[in-house]
Amino acid sequence: MYLNIFGRVKRFTLSALEARTLLPFAFLLMLAFLVALAWDGFSRTRELLNSQAYVEHTHQVLHEMEGIEDGLQDAREAWLHYILTPEKQDLDTFEGAVAKVWMQVDRVSYLTQDDPVHQAKIRELRNWISDELLQLRDNLRTSKTLLIYHSQDTDFRRDRVRDAIQKFKEEEELLLRERNMASQ
Repeated sequence: MYLNIFGRVKRFTLSALEARTLLPFAFLLMLAFLVALAWDGFSRTRELLNSQAYVEHTHQVLHEMEGIEDGLQDAREAWLHYILTPEKQDLDTFEGAVAKVWMQVDRVSYLTQDDPVHQAKIRELRNWISDELLQLRDNLRTSKTLLIYHSQDTDFRRDRVRDAIQKFKEEEELLLRERNMASQ
């Protein structure tokens, strides 16, 4: 039943033929609705998986940056230990730490290869790390090493690398927070 514009009640009934004619359209409409719901669910799941992949990627970059930081600290400590007690094993530890640093830098570079801004920062960081490690290597051969170790120039190089790594990590952590929010 329904009301027409004059307020009178009319009975609304369909004949069997009319019902059979409308049934395929109703079925197609319901099918289209179900396909739309399925597509929406699929799209949202795909977005969630992409967000999770970005979060995991950011975690990887942060892990590698911490590896660079740890490797540099290991190299500095091995270098200092070698200066204080010139034992070959400390020199080997220094070289191993340097190799670890370069491996970590290469990993970060690979992980961020699709981001030109990060690539520029990695190139700059690579130059600074190279500069610091070259100074440490050169200072292994000098008799005034302890004075050099505590010089402003050495502190500047060390702090420049440390600050660049920290800034890079802060930017990645910001990305991580954004990606975590997107995945939620």
